[in-house]
Amino acid sequence: MNAAVSPVPAELTQAATAVLSRYADALPDLSAATLCTLDGFTIASALDPTRYSAARLSAMTSTVMSVVRALGREVRFNTCHRMVLETDMGTMVFQPVRQSAIVQVCMANRQDAVLGRALWEAKRIAEELAALPAMSLLHRPA
Repeated sequence: MNAAVSPVPAELTQAATAVLSRYADALPDLSAATLCTLDGFTIASALDPTRYSAARLSAMTSTVMSVVRALGREVRFNTCHRMVLETDMGTMVFQPVRQSAIVQVCMANRQDAVLGRALWEAKRIAEELAALPAMSLLHRPA
């Protein structure tokens, strides 16, 4: 069986991985970060592969954001600027990159992480990723 070919340009994967890795190294509360497309493809990640699967996090992020967008449309909320999932074990932040929300950042934060800082960092990460020149490669026709 052939593996699925990623629609994500290698240049973007490399640039985004560098950004996520830098934040993962600098933020002790960040336990996993993925950048994924809305259809569930992983663009880049910074996580411990023995604890997390980037492919599974990307697929689930896609599913969660689809449900959130449908729920928003039902109550006539046009956009989702961010979604937060708080649990006993930690907090997840789902942050669109750019207004079009073609790609999302999913961040898992440890239980003792400060929510305000996690939200601020998610926004900073999304802004830095959006500014990557390689991000425009996602919009290039085949």
